[in-house]
Amino acid sequence: MKIVIIEDEVSSQNYLQHVLHAYFPNFEIKAIVDSVPLGVTAINEYTPDIVFLDVEIKAGTGFDVLGNVTYRDFQLVFTTAFSSFAVQAFRHNAIDYLLKPLNETQIIEAVDRCVQKSAEQGRAALIDNLLSNLRNTSGQKIRFVVHDPEGLDFIELSDIVYVEAKGNYTEFKLNNGSKVTTTKKIGELEDSLPKQYFFRTHHSYIVNIRCIKRYYKGRGGYVLLLDNTSIPVSSAKKYDFINWLG
Repeated sequence: MKIVIIEDEVSSQNYLQHVLHAYFPNFEIKAIVDSVPLGVTAINEYTPDIVFLDVEIKAGTGFDVLGNVTYRDFQLVFTTAFSSFAVQAFRHNAIDYLLKPLNETQIIEAVDRCVQKSAEQGRAALIDNLLSNLRNTSGQKIRFVVHDPEGLDFIELSDIVYVEAKGNYTEFKLNNGSKVTTTKKIGELEDSLPKQYFFRTHHSYIVNIRCIKRYYKGRGGYVLLLDNTSIPVSSAKKYDFINWLG
């Protein structure tokens, strides 16, 4: 069986490769790539039987890869951190996924399931259904998982107004006025939040495009949110921000 790995963490690339070589020596890893364009090219060129696909990769997301490939007749296994916003979408659409940090057992079990299902028809339809469901929800019902020292908070993406760095912590401001604090750095959260809805306007702030009421120009300027909070836009981010607003 032919395998393509689309993953931008080198440690995960190496670990997947190690486990696959050790337990499935007859399988052929045709490509290991780390971005949306390279992923699309690898799938279309090598027509793999199994694709390991990270959710957050360079130049976009794993969903961007799926939306742009012409070949979809493969078994799909997503790799993602538990804080990924799309885990429930995988479950709903019966798409296999591995939670990071990866471990040997779950990789072996995922490949075994792929082998067992390899003769099944309709694999492309499963991917189409996943993409359709994600488009239909438009992110409204997909939840983001926020870690803190005492447990986990489950937040609807549409409830996030903005994210603010607070020293060693990061704070989510929600549309009901409440706040949720996490020990994760704002840079980590920026990589996990869907970029079509969230933009880092400043080294300390990420805003939700649905919550922006007005943008005031200036050297960098600032945005006024629906709750009348003012969020600065750094001069370095100004033009990218304007382009993101469309």
